[in-house]
Amino acid sequence: MPEAHLSDSVDKSVFAAALVASTFSMFVAPQPTRSAPISVGQNVMVSNPGSGKAYYEVLLSADPSNATHLLACTTVANRDLADSPYDSAVYVSSDSGAHWTQTLYVRDAGDPACAVGVEGRAYFAAIETKLNSHNKRFSMTRFYRSTDAGEHWLPPVDLSRSLDREFIAVDKTSGKQRGFVYVNAAKYVRNLNDDWASITNSINTFGFFVSSDGGKSFERSGVLAPNDYQYVFADGGSTVLSNGTYIAVFPDLNNRKKQLPPDHTEPDTTLKLLASEDAGETFNKAVIISPQASCSQGSTFSMLPQVATDYSGGPFKDRLYVVWPDQGSGRCEIKFSYSKDKGKTWSSPATVNDDVARPSPKTGPDDFMPAIAVNKNGVVGVLWQSRQSDSTNLGYSLRFAASFDGGESFEPSVAVSTASAAIGRGKMLELWGASSGGGNREDYTRGQPLAVELGYDGRFDYIGGDTIGLAADGDGVFHGLWTDNRAGIFAVWTAPMRTIGIAVNHGSPDLASLSDVTEKATIDVANVRFNKSTSDLTADFYLANTSKVSLEAPLKLRITSLRSKLGAASLVTSATDYAQSQILDFTPQIAGALAAGKRSQAQCVTFHIANLHSVVMYPWNSLTQFISLQARVYAKAQQKRAKAQPTKRGSP
Repeated sequence: MPEAHLSDSVDKSVFAAALVASTFSMFVAPQPTRSAPISVGQNVMVSNPGSGKAYYEVLLSADPSNATHLLACTTVANRDLADSPYDSAVYVSSDSGAHWTQTLYVRDAGDPACAVGVEGRAYFAAIETKLNSHNKRFSMTRFYRSTDAGEHWLPPVDLSRSLDREFIAVDKTSGKQRGFVYVNAAKYVRNLNDDWASITNSINTFGFFVSSDGGKSFERSGVLAPNDYQYVFADGGSTVLSNGTYIAVFPDLNNRKKQLPPDHTEPDTTLKLLASEDAGETFNKAVIISPQASCSQGSTFSMLPQVATDYSGGPFKDRLYVVWPDQGSGRCEIKFSYSKDKGKTWSSPATVNDDVARPSPKTGPDDFMPAIAVNKNGVVGVLWQSRQSDSTNLGYSLRFAASFDGGESFEPSVAVSTASAAIGRGKMLELWGASSGGGNREDYTRGQPLAVELGYDGRFDYIGGDTIGLAADGDGVFHGLWTDNRAGIFAVWTAPMRTIGIAVNHGSPDLASLSDVTEKATIDVANVRFNKSTSDLTADFYLANTSKVSLEAPLKLRITSLRSKLGAASLVTSATDYAQSQILDFTPQIAGALAAGKRSQAQCVTFHIANLHSVVMYPWNSLTQFISLQARVYAKAQQKRAKAQPTKRGSP
């Protein structure tokens, strides 16, 4: 973007100072009431509050053929003397989440995964901990299936030992692999020195299992090892494209020999995608989605990516979407990318959360643990846990945002949970205890000093586990699933999110028939002013045609991302529809067309910054503190010229 002219309305000497603090008034200008494209229903408790047990780490699946059927699974804290500190449970709803029934409870089991299949089938997997004949612990991942939508469960089949955080995907297409079941998980492999306790020395691989008989057996399985010093730190979610291609995403640790400090902002992992077009017989070369600075500072540990596919018949069919947590900005945020070509290439990462960083470094708010789904209308939904309403950056609540344009932009997020998870709530604190060393049942701690630790479990009490749930039912309604301790102990909660509208090209019916000409245009900016009494920023925007062809009217600019480091930024407009409120029509500023190399007349644009906080201005980043936006430009679709027919020999 060409450099803006700094108006005299803001003292230029401020930008020359090395460090100047300025506090602005908190006046909020009136804004027009805009129709909300997202409505959130009642929060409903899923787990039994009378059990006295705490619940964490949930997943959710919906039945595309039965809008009332939902399947949920959760970890249950087991604080008595047991082989494992965790149990797992499955819940079923037959009335769109209004009521829930527990249908399966597995002792000494964690990392639960569940999925609705085809023809009334349901699936559940968990990592069960047992003691062998030598009184040592070992883990076995077991897979359960149900033929009556999760009401009753058949005996499990064993998948493998030494797995971590499995996910289930089912082929629900009409192809020849319909009903195939896929399980992916991180697979620990011992090295030649029989050492798998250390990331530095052990090998972690991508493990997969394939069933062609609806989960009765898994006739195909294997591992894919990382390269060099990389390490498959954990697995992420998985999905199946409409042509039956199996897709899985995962974070690959860049160098297991070099561990970065918890507050790092440089990437420590690389998000990758694996695809199999033949039901796991072969896999294509892993595709890089994006570098990732996994969240590991303070109270927030979050790194798992999640993936979803557009199964609708709309304009974005088979588009892949991935979300993940990332602390590259200095706090944990929700990143997002999409692929138009079934995972071969990916868009530049965008930020989904729309809160504002606190002025003090490393104080958040952190946004973490995202989940993603696409409904039957092609609308993309993202749910995540946010600490924006907790000044301590320890508690969290749930927020949801939706994209109606194939991931090019997201509507403003909305609160989903009506209460938050808070550390230290209640008179009696439920804590954890663990021992290590001595003759411990865990191989990797044997021989170390015998020790006991009592206190909070950072993985569960601060973040609620490793996963939350989001699914879209057959009617297009999104359902979220999470845990919080509003009732005095961590319980499972759910709520429906309804999105008004369908996915459309360029995010608006008014733009759907136009061509994207962003690569042929730029924005010139002049006369930038900020009114400290109203918190309004005004600027003259010009559209310039940098191509060699004319851009014909209508000519419109659409803002796809609008942010401010100082508060909540919005475009001042009279439009009541959010999609329309982000469009600037430059047609009146041109005479029917914008000629090559020419610039439009100016359009004065006004932005409002609400909830303005104290500002620290630095000369090297001052241009990004007030307003930072991304935009697309659209013009009348260009008519393709017919190819000239070759002249026949002998013709005139």
